[in-house]
Amino acid sequence: MKELCLSMVLFGSFCLVSGCGDRREIAHPAATSTPAPAHEIAWARGSVDEAMATATKGRKLLLIYWGAKWCPYCQALKNTVFTRQDFIEKTALFVPVYLDGDLPGAQAWGETFKVSGYPTLLILKPDRTELARMSGGMDLSQYASLLDEALQDKRPILGVLATASRPEECHRLSYHGWDPQALQLDAARLAELLTSAAARCAGADQVRLQLSALNFGLQDNAEHARAEQQASLMEQIQNFYTLLGQPQMIRPAIDLISGFDDALFNIVMQQGGDFAGKFRDRWVARMQEAANDERYGDADRLIAVASVLDATKALTPDH
Repeated sequence: MKELCLSMVLFGSFCLVSGCGDRREIAHPAATSTPAPAHEIAWARGSVDEAMATATKGRKLLLIYWGAKWCPYCQALKNTVFTRQDFIEKTALFVPVYLDGDLPGAQAWGETFKVSGYPTLLILKPDRTELARMSGGMDLSQYASLLDEALQDKRPILGVLATASRPEECHRLSYHGWDPQALQLDAARLAELLTSAAARCAGADQVRLQLSALNFGLQDNAEHARAEQQASLMEQIQNFYTLLGQPQMIRPAIDLISGFDDALFNIVMQQGGDFAGKFRDRWVARMQEAANDERYGDADRLIAVASVLDATKALTPDH
C-alpha cells in the first residue's frame, strides 16, 4: 500500500519519489557516537552501511525513517510521533536512521528497501530482513508498541503472516504497512493471506486485516474482473457496511478506511442508490468522528475530512 503525503492526498496523487545520484548517504554524513538528549531520537550519523555495521556489532535492529523535508505528512509524523516520549525511549533499543529521500544516493536505498512514498518507517535486521513497515496515519499510541513487538519477535513479517494467531502477532500484522511489491506478491495473493490471518485473529485486529484484504482484493479486481470475484468482494463490502455502523469496532481502522478510493465506491454505487446512500452516510459519520478525534494527528484528521468529501461526491447520484 503506497504511503501518501498529505498535500498530495488532497489532490488524489501519490507522493512518489524521484531518482537521485549514486552515493548512498543518510541525513548526516559526519560520524559520531555522542548520544542525543533523552528528549529526541539519536539518529545514526554516517552512511547506511555504517549504520548496518553498528547494528550488527551491537546486535540491534535498524529503524529506518524514509522521508523528505518538503513532505507535509512527513513533518506531521515528526511533530507527533517522533516527539512522543514512549517512542523516543523505544528507539534507543534500535539503530535509528533518518534517510532523506532528496539527498544524493538516497533513491538507491529506496529501491533496495522497496519504499515508494513518504513517509515510511522500516524495522530491519542488519541483513535487511524486513520485520515491520509503518506508513503513518495510525492512532499515535500505536507506534511505540509496534517497535516493542518487533523487538520481541524477530521473525520476518511473511513468517508471522503465515501462522499468526496470538494477540501480539495479530496486532503486529494488522498495523503493518502492506506493499505487495515489497513482498514480491501480487495483490490477489496478499489479499488471500490477509483474509486467512483475519480468520485467526479477533477484535480490532481482525477488522483491520479484513479491510486490508478488501483493499488489495479491489486492486486485483480492477485488472481481473470476474463474476465470482465480484460476489466475494460484495460480501466483504456488506461486512464493511455493517462495521461502519459500529463506531467502537471501526475507529481503530480509520487510517485504513481513508485509503480506499473509487475502486470501492464504484462497486457500492452498482448496488443501487439506496445502499450507496446508506453506505455514504455511515462512512461520513465515522470519518467526521475521526476528524474530531485527538488520538490522531492533525494531518490524519484533515485526511478524514478529505475522505468525507470524496465519499460524498462518489456516492451521491449526481456526484
